[in-house]
Parts: sequence; C-alpha cells; structure tokens
Amino acid sequence: MSKKTFKIVAPMYDHSDYAWRILSARYGADMCFTEMIHSESLLREYNGKKNRNRNKKSVIINNKNTTDDLKDSDSNSLLVSNAHVVEFYKKFSTGVLDDRLVIQISGNNLDSMCTAGKILMNYNAKYIDINLGCPQNIAKRGNYGAHLALNDKKSKSEDGSKFTKISSLVKGLSSNGIPVSCKIRIFEDLEETLEYCKILEKSGCQMLTVHGRTVYQKGKDTGLADWNAIKKIKEVLKIPVIANGNILDYDDVIKCVDYTKCDGVMVAESHLQNPTLFCSGEFNTFVIFKEYLDICKDVKNSATIKEVRCHAYNIFKRIINKSRTMFFNKDFIFDGINNNCENIYHNETFNGNDIKTPKSLNNKNNKQIKMCDFLRERIGRCKNLNDFYKFNNDLENMIDQSLMKDEEKREIKILKATSRSGEKLNPI
Repeated sequence: MSKKTFKIVAPMYDHSDYAWRILSARYGADMCFTEMIHSESLLREYNGKKNRNRNKKSVIINNKNTTDDLKDSDSNSLLVSNAHVVEFYKKFSTGVLDDRLVIQISGNNLDSMCTAGKILMNYNAKYIDINLGCPQNIAKRGNYGAHLALNDKKSKSEDGSKFTKISSLVKGLSSNGIPVSCKIRIFEDLEETLEYCKILEKSGCQMLTVHGRTVYQKGKDTGLADWNAIKKIKEVLKIPVIANGNILDYDDVIKCVDYTKCDGVMVAESHLQNPTLFCSGEFNTFVIFKEYLDICKDVKNSATIKEVRCHAYNIFKRIINKSRTMFFNKDFIFDGINNNCENIYHNETFNGNDIKTPKSLNNKNNKQIKMCDFLRERIGRCKNLNDFYKFNNDLENMIDQSLMKDEEKREIKILKATSRSGEKLNPI
C-alpha cells in the first residue's frame, strides 16, 4: 500500500454525528460521511425551520466560513436564520476539518435533488453523495438507494439505454457545479455492474464507492463482499474507486487495497467498535470514549444522547461480551454501576453469568441475568453526558477490580489495529 489511500467513514444512521466525525478525523479518517438524508425530507425540514425563524436575526453562510466565522459576505451565499444555521451546520460539518465532509442524500426527483444539493454545498462539503446502495425495504417503498438502480436497470429508454433516471440525477447535480460522488451495490451480473459504473462516470460522478454485495445480501444473508467485482470496476474506470466491505481491521485495509488496487476503503460497523481502526497503533478504549464525550461536551449539540448511547454500545461491545467470562469479588459492586440499577444481589465471588437482579430490572421474577445484559442495561439508563462519563470510569474500574491477571486486564482495554490474530478474509 504505497500510494495515498483514502480512508473513509461510511454513512450510518444514528452513528454519523458531528462529534463522531470529529473524533474520526483525529484518528486517520480522510473523509467522513453524514448519515443519509432524503432530499424531500431535507427540503421540508429546511424550509420549515427557515419559515419559523424568518423574523429572527439572519446571517449568511459563506461556503468558506465555519460556525465561528459566520458573517455577511458572498451575495451567492444562502440567507437563513441564525438558529437554523447552527443546527444545520452541526448536522453537516466536520468543523475545522470540513474539507473532509461528504454529505449523502437520496431520492429520485431531479428538481428536489438539485435543490437539496445547492443548499448542502453551503456547508463546504467535498462531495454530495447520491445513495444508490441502501437495500432496506424503506428504500424499496420510496424507490431510492439500491432499489432505484434495480428498477432503472429494468426500464430502458426509447433508444434502449439503461439507467437513464440515475444518469439524469448525476448529470443534473453535476451541471449545477456540485461535486457528485455515488455509493452503489453490485449486481449479480458483473457485466451489468461494469456497464452501470461506466454510465455513472460518464454522467459526471467524480468518485465511486462500491459496496461489494448485492441488494439481496443483508441481514442473515449478508455474506462476504466480492473484492473481485470491485477490482474489475477499478480496472475500467478513471475516477477514484473506493472499496467497501470485509474491512474489519487495519490489516484488511492493506489487504483490500493491495488486492483491488482501489484508491481507498470505506468502513462502517468495524469503525464503530474501533474508531482508531485507521491508525496502526494501540489505544485505550476508555481514553478514546472519554475523548468522544469531551467533544460532545465542548461542541454544543454535536450529538444527541441517543447517538452517544449507540456509540457506547458499540465501542464497549467487545468488553461487554468478554464480561461473560470475567470473575469478580464482592467489592466489585461499586456505587457507579449500582446507583442507576437499584439493588444487585451477589455472592462472595461470581462470574458474568452468576449475577442476580430484582424484578424491576428485567421484568422477570428475580432471575439471573448475564453480566453483559446488566452492563447494557446500565448504558441504557444513562440520561446525560455525566452519566456516560461515570459509566466509562466505572467500567474501567470494574476491569481493574476483577480477578483477571494484569496482562488480561490490559488486553481487554486496548483497541488494536489488528483484532484477529492470523485470521484472513478470502475475497475470492
């Protein structure tokens, strides 16, 4: 991996918050996607907020300014209310690192997509990305994402050409001076996939992210992504191609780029469990989560409590699962975890499958619960940032007070670039 490799954090619902994007950029991410927003929803939200705030003092967003630098300037900039600016900027920004921002939108209406694109370009995005990869049923009902591609493939124009709808969307955004990228899934037929990608490039797509799975590969049928297909796509295109799928750690980043020859990789769920994945070192999980909380505290409205809770579940997932096999003495039950979970009954010593809880905690008559369920419950009861700070400290104390050996304690705390010793993914 000798050339510059773009390391990109994928768009993820309830996980692509402003604070997380700042943390991601600090630990090696070259670009950070926002979560997907539908163009029609964006216009309704945008116009509604603007109308509600129309009597308040207005400011102008200049496409080179930040929230610390909003002022009257370019006549081509967008006039909106101050409250509206702050809320939108936090949603579509990476602060001082906003040259790394990619805003993802979806839809199938050309006018709405172009209007949304023009609005979002005021947030200094590197690209406006068209979501052509969402496989979910909501995308099927709304005819966007990967389902738009499937339908567009079937409906040919009078001259027999395919993908005319998607081509018009890309051309429409590009003709308005909007830098367009696309995120797609592959088709089962490789030749159709290659034809599709060439049309996107010809229509004005400037960067293509390829998720190497079909629309049908989801849930229990997810399976491995096809690096072969991604490799073939890279061979026929001139624009940057980003590989998505099968990236679990830093070793996979290297293996994927070496195999596919792509210009970069995009990571989703693996990054949630290890936001330092793009760095080659080792980092303390609790230090990293505290840094995230500090960003949430310092940058107002940069994440909702729901988003913080989602990140807590993910970043501590490995530790919580490991708690099934930890052993603790009775002094383990300290104030921090106990306070918000009422009374916990315990023995002199017990393991992660041997803790009892009252009826009010699990709605069952005093049955035993696993330690991992207990810790998840504790995260669910965090109501503010102070609760999360306390949980972060208490969970680390729990490990320190456990009966594990010192080396085991250290091992469980560390986020590693390589998480699977000797295990290899087969992209073939």
